Amino acid sequence: MAFFDQTPIWLLYLLTVGFALLAGELGFRLSQWIYQRRPDAKKDTALDALIASLLGLLAFLLAFTTGFGLSHYDRRQQLVVSEANAIGTSYLRAGYLNDDDLTEARELLREYTDVRLSAVDAMNWESALARSEEIQARLWAIAEQNGREYPDSIAVGLFGEAINQLIDIHTSRLIALIVDRIPVLMWIMLYTVAFLAFLMVGVVSSVDGKRNYFALVLFALGFAAVLTLLLDMDRSQQGLIRVSQRALIELQRQIGSISP
Repeated sequence: MAFFDQTPIWLLYLLTVGFALLAGELGFRLSQWIYQRRPDAKKDTALDALIASLLGLLAFLLAFTTGFGLSHYDRRQQLVVSEANAIGTSYLRAGYLNDDDLTEARELLREYTDVRLSAVDAMNWESALARSEEIQARLWAIAEQNGREYPDSIAVGLFGEAINQLIDIHTSRLIALIVDRIPVLMWIMLYTVAFLAFLMVGVVSSVDGKRNYFALVLFALGFAAVLTLLLDMDRSQQGLIRVSQRALIELQRQIGSISP
């Protein structure tokens, strides 16, 4: 997946178009080579059934992959909302702490919100991740300290619970971003079936000995657009389709207006 993640989306689109056109050209040349040796092969009706089957299989794989990608995208979107709720809850429950810890905890939570928003930019990802974990460690230390000082305080326990949830959601977002991806095997299957389908399109369209460039190019452009859309959605941190950070942006505005 490193190649897909590091390659600009426009280049992936062009490469996919080129891949499809190359398969179609190979199909044309292969069919011409066969027809020269077996002229009666042009009457083989099994080719139409074969290409219909391959195109149907390709459509099924595209639909299946789209559903797979959308479920991951929706989960990432929901986790942003959950994280905003967890930060907001932690910010409010910090009010249960003594004045010094209250001020520090809320300052850290405001910074944490800013850091989480900056992590959307792939260039800031590593530094934002490191700083997020530093802030989490400090917030948990505050929760632990207050828990030891006031072991019977339900309010302090609620603050610790909120920080624990904040850390858990951070881990869930990491897994959703890095691990919950469309499997590499599925991409290999898609490109393999697409290659065979375009190969057969080239074969069938060459029965009269002429290339049907217009139909092949249109098919290649449409297929590449759908596949590139899936690739872009699966990356989520870059490209045209990104997970909305609206919940965190709104939270940033709200807690910025609440006094420490």
